[in-house]
Amino acid sequence: VKERSLADDLLVLVRDTHSVAPLVATLQHYMKMSGAMVNWDKSGVAMFGNSAELADHAGDGSDKDPQLTCMHQIPKEKYARPGQPIERYHGVIISDADGICKQWDEMEEDMRRRASEDASKLAPRSAVGRERAVQGAYLSRIMYPMTFQAPAAEDRSRVFKGIQATFDKLLGWTGMKKNLARQPRCEMGLGHADAEQHVRAAWGAGVRQV
Repeated sequence: VKERSLADDLLVLVRDTHSVAPLVATLQHYMKMSGAMVNWDKSGVAMFGNSAELADHAGDGSDKDPQLTCMHQIPKEKYARPGQPIERYHGVIISDADGICKQWDEMEEDMRRRASEDASKLAPRSAVGRERAVQGAYLSRIMYPMTFQAPAAEDRSRVFKGIQATFDKLLGWTGMKKNLARQPRCEMGLGHADAEQHVRAAWGAGVRQV
C-alpha cells in the first residue's frame, strides 16, 4: 500500500484486488477509533493492468464484479479503467496517452481564456503583484495535474511553450529579457513563474523520494 494525501483527499495505491480487503479493514478500524468517516459515495476505484477489465463488470453480479472482491461500499458507477472518467484527485484525471494529451491541451486553453479575462485587472498591479497573481491563480491550477501525468515530449514542449507565453503576457514588460526575469532573485532575476521548470522540479522531487 502506498498513500498520498492532500487536505481531506486521500489516494491509496494497492498491488491488486487481493490487497483491498486489508485496506478496508484498516479504514474501518480508523473510523472506529477516530470517529471520522470515509465518504464512500464520493470515493472511486481506478483499475489498471490485468484488473482493468473488471471495471466493466461493476455491479453485474458476475464472478468478475469488482464490488464483490473490492469495495462494495463504493457505487458501481465509480469504478473505472484508463480512458474512462475517473474520480478526480485535485484536478488529476487518470487516463491513457490520448486522454493525457487532451487534458494538457485543455489546461493550456484554460490558462489562455483566464488570461484574456484577467489581463485588464492585473495590468495596473506592480510587477510583484502580477507575479503573485500568476503563481496563485494560474500556476497552482496546473501543478498537480501536470506533476502526476504527462504526454509525449513533443506535446509537453508545445503546451509548456503556450502556457509560458500566457504567463509572460500577464507579467508584462519588465525591462529585462524574459529568460533572465525567470531566474531566482538570488541570481539577479525577478523570480517570474516558469511553468516548465516548476513542473520539472516537482518531477525531480518525486524521483528523489523514490
